[in-house]
Amino acid sequence: MYLLRRRVLLISIAFSFLPTASNLFGQSGELGSVTIKVVSEAPVGRVIPDPSNVESLVSLLHNGSIVKELNLDQNQKKELSVFLGSSGGSFNTVLVPFRPGMTEAEIKIERELKLARNRLLFQSLLDPNQEVRLRQIAYRVEIARSGLASALTDGFFGEHIGVMPYEKPTLLTMATAIDKEMNIAIRDVVLDMRKRVLQDLTGLQQSQAVDVLGEWFVYVEEPGTALSAGFESLDPENSSSMLILIRNKSVVRELGFDDKKIAAIKAEQKKSSFANASAVMNASRMNKEDRRLVLETARASNDAIMESLMTDKERNRLKQVAYQIEIARIGIGEALVRGYLGKKLQVTELQRSELKKRSDQVTESDAIDKIIRMAKDRMIQELTPLQQKKACELLGKDFKFVEVGHGSN
Repeated sequence: MYLLRRRVLLISIAFSFLPTASNLFGQSGELGSVTIKVVSEAPVGRVIPDPSNVESLVSLLHNGSIVKELNLDQNQKKELSVFLGSSGGSFNTVLVPFRPGMTEAEIKIERELKLARNRLLFQSLLDPNQEVRLRQIAYRVEIARSGLASALTDGFFGEHIGVMPYEKPTLLTMATAIDKEMNIAIRDVVLDMRKRVLQDLTGLQQSQAVDVLGEWFVYVEEPGTALSAGFESLDPENSSSMLILIRNKSVVRELGFDDKKIAAIKAEQKKSSFANASAVMNASRMNKEDRRLVLETARASNDAIMESLMTDKERNRLKQVAYQIEIARIGIGEALVRGYLGKKLQVTELQRSELKKRSDQVTESDAIDKIIRMAKDRMIQELTPLQQKKACELLGKDFKFVEVGHGSN
């Protein structure tokens, strides 16, 4: 991972073997967090792809790193652009032309015809080797998004290599231990880099960073949720942004909120359409003045909710979590150069310039990649020889899958 980067998250840096990451031991004064799972920029999907389903495979073609891995020629790239554009970016077989009076049988026929047409188009776009590789990539995306343990015990990968029900409890137990070791090793690498990056700041700024970020926090993205769409940084000083975070399970767990408290917060938000997160998101479609009114009203309503339903300690920790999520999503360098963290620490233009100069000098990705490969190999070795052989066939050669924020290329 480089100090400065575009709005991308490298899956190879953000990998978990478990459906939900095990909590790492928080220590006072540690800086930042690591994203354990991420989502894709694809406007369709952001879910676990089915390697045998053409709909899932098409959604993967929105990702630049995948298209690059397939080594499409210029004609294929042009066809792909037309292909995705004409289909709205998806081949959703549920969305079929509807006519008044259509029977269920007629709708079923329309779906089957659409799927058949899509399959023919898809097969004409890629050559056989590219299609095989795309299916291999789909398994890798599943592992990256859900974790290897989940993919093995409750996913397409495990099903297709022949993992039996009686094997699953043992695999999960082993994965828990491997996952914990891997996360701690990644934490050490990431924190070491962050300490080196923060050396470019003043002593006062470094001290402030410790207070702003607080104890170590493991943030887990949740595929398919509105919160994860676009990897947007959420303003830690804005209550509207902060309350959006309580949709995330890892955040709720960190704050110690129970179901009753979450329900109370959501109930208060429903009382005001302006406080509702969807109203804030829809504000982007309004004219400038209406948008300003909606955002100001939403913030005032959410300020009142946080004041009445959260303690000072909870509000402060939620802010710390938000700053750590920004780092997890865009990296410590970009958070300091262009993010809310840099603004909070009052990073100067001269400091930003120095941070940019070091963008090609701080490289921890090789070390993290090695940690992840070793952990994955240890987990694969727990399978039977036949399962290991099948796993190698399904995954193919190594591939660094890069998740990209919505709207990025």
